[in-house]
Amino acid sequence: MTDLDRVQAALNDGVLLHPIDPNVPSSVDLALALGTLAGAPSTPTPHAKSIMAQVALGATTLEHLVFVLVDGLGCNLIEALPKDAFLRRHTVAELRPVFPSTTAAALTSIATASWPAQHAVPGWFTHLADLSPADRPLTATILPFIDRHDGTSLTELGISPQAAFPQPARLDAIAGTLYTSHPESIAGSVYTAYQCGNGVCQGYDSLAQAVAGITGWVAAAHEPTYHYLYIPDVDAAEHRHGHGTPEVRDTLTTVQAAIARLAEQLTEHRPAQDWRIVVSADHGVMTIDDEQKHSVLPGDPLLEELVVPFSGEPRVPMFHLRPGRAEAFTEQFRERFGEDFALLSIDQVEQ
Repeated sequence: MTDLDRVQAALNDGVLLHPIDPNVPSSVDLALALGTLAGAPSTPTPHAKSIMAQVALGATTLEHLVFVLVDGLGCNLIEALPKDAFLRRHTVAELRPVFPSTTAAALTSIATASWPAQHAVPGWFTHLADLSPADRPLTATILPFIDRHDGTSLTELGISPQAAFPQPARLDAIAGTLYTSHPESIAGSVYTAYQCGNGVCQGYDSLAQAVAGITGWVAAAHEPTYHYLYIPDVDAAEHRHGHGTPEVRDTLTTVQAAIARLAEQLTEHRPAQDWRIVVSADHGVMTIDDEQKHSVLPGDPLLEELVVPFSGEPRVPMFHLRPGRAEAFTEQFRERFGEDFALLSIDQVEQ
C-alpha cells in the first residue's frame, strides 16, 4: 500500500477527517457567512447560507455583529463542559477546520474566507521561497512576522505584509465600522494590522476590559458595527498544561463567563433583534504522548537533503528538497518514520 493509499484509507475509515466534507460546514463557510452578514461582497456557499440563518434567527437586519474567536476551543472541550454551561447551551453547529488545523493557517482562512493553498499561510513556520533574499533561504515564523532562524523582522528584510499575505483580509470590505480587540501584546503586530485593515484596533489587558470596550462601542454607535474579539487564553493554557487539565478548564470557565457577561451587557443597551454574538474556534487541540513524538536535531543527515529545515507544523512537517535529492530523502525518511507518517508529494496532497 502506498502512502497516498494509506491516507485515503484513513480518510475513508474516519481515522482522519477531510477538511472538505459536503455534510459539515467549514471555518471558511463561517467566514463567508459573517462577512456577508456584515455587508462584504461575497457569494456564500450553501453551508454559509445555513450559518447566516442560524445567526440571524429571523432578524431581517443585524446592526451589530460580535465575532469572538476563542483559539484552541475544540469540540472536545465543549463536550466536557456541564450541560448547563453557557457555551454548551448555546452551541448550534460543529465546524470542520481547514488543514493543517493550526492557528496560523486557520486564523488566516477565517480572516480571508479562503483555504490555505489560496492564502499562502500553510503553517506556523512558512518557507518564503519566492521572497527570500538570493543569499538567504528564508523560513518565517509567520504570525510574529520574523525570520525563524534569528528573529529578524521580515520588514527589515524588505518583505511587506502584502507580499507575505497575498490574499486580502475581508474585514476591510464590510459595511459600517470595524472594531477589533486583541491582547495588548499583539494588538500592534504586523499580522493584527493585516487582519484589521482600516478598522479600529484596540489592545486589552483583561477580558473585562475587552468586554467593556465592545459594550461601550455598541452602546454609542449610530451606524452598523462589526466587532472581532480574539481570545488566545484557552490555546495558551492547553499548550502550557496539556488538553483537559484543570488549568484549561479553569481558563475556559473564565472565558465563557466573560462572553456571558458581554451578552448581558449588550442586552442592557440594545434590543435583542439588533445584535448577535458568534463564538467559534480556529481549531481544537489534542495531547500527544511523549512516545509518539520524534526529534530531528541539528546535524541530522536528513537536513542535508533540504534547502531549509522542516517548515509547516510538527504534526504536518513540510520539506523543501535540494535539487535531485528527492529519492535520497524519501528513502531515509520512510526508513525512519514510515510507520508513523505518510510522505506525500505536493501533487499527491492536491489530489
